[in-house]
Amino acid sequence: MARQRHEAARWARWCVTAGTALMVFSGAMLVMVDRAVARYENAVHQEDLFGDEGAAAAGPRPRPGRPTSAGR
Repeated sequence: MARQRHEAARWARWCVTAGTALMVFSGAMLVMVDRAVARYENAVHQEDLFGDEGAAAAGPRPRPGRPTSAGR
């Protein structure tokens, strides 16, 4: 009796190939987006306009969605 060679179905090979390509592509995109965001965030120089005095004069900010003690 001759042995039959089992070959994977064509659709299974295609799915594995497409899945591998998608994983490599998505990983590359994540790295590219992360580097682009880091590059453009660091390109703008940010400076505190009011200094320490401005932060102390403003006082603490109320948390969004919560009533303040003045509203009671």
